Amino acid sequence: MVKAGLVVAAASGLVAAWALTPLRQLADPDAVAALIAPLTSSPLLPLYLLAAFLVAGAFMVSVWLVILQTCLLYPPLVAFPLALAGATMSAVFFFGLGHVLGRDVVAKLAPVRVQQALQRVTLESIVAIRVLPILPFTLVNLSCGAFGVPWRTFVGGTVVGMAPGVLGMTFLGARVLAVIKDPSPSAIVALVVVVVALIGVARVFRRRAAARYVGDTLQQQRTPPPAA
Repeated sequence: MVKAGLVVAAASGLVAAWALTPLRQLADPDAVAALIAPLTSSPLLPLYLLAAFLVAGAFMVSVWLVILQTCLLYPPLVAFPLALAGATMSAVFFFGLGHVLGRDVVAKLAPVRVQQALQRVTLESIVAIRVLPILPFTLVNLSCGAFGVPWRTFVGGTVVGMAPGVLGMTFLGARVLAVIKDPSPSAIVALVVVVVALIGVARVFRRRAAARYVGDTLQQQRTPPPAA
């Protein structure tokens, strides 16, 4: 009963804050557009977005949120390379930071499952980890740098593994913008079709990645570590 009362009180407080303060303006697309206009109209917006990838990584925020925001701000032909570059740049930055911090420091931050997944890592396993984002993005990057994953393997696996998801986000972002600008039945149907298609493709990629990930894990468990 106490927990339920706290939940009701918190919800009531949020509703009151939304109704009685300027927060309610956030429900107005025009108000939101006016709020972020100084940033979106700036020629430095690409640099702001690239910086956002680093900030998101530092605070352990999902990189996919920044990718989606990028895809909402730019047309697909611009959003795809910019988002992929931002995600890769963040990955490489924290890879280098992990290398500087060293194995002992990063081992205290990264969960055991992350450390186990990166034993005897290959290009295919990095791709699988990126396609199947079950491990924290930043911690994987730090651990790869600290545990001696080859730089080329890391970057190649990151780009190849994340490219399909980023490409899907660009199509999703374009459809979302189309619905916002013209919420017609045809636009809504097109958005639903894109979402369903992306879910289907993601399931196929993730099943294959999961099979690869499990296979690599079993192989690591069966293969004894190299002699010191």
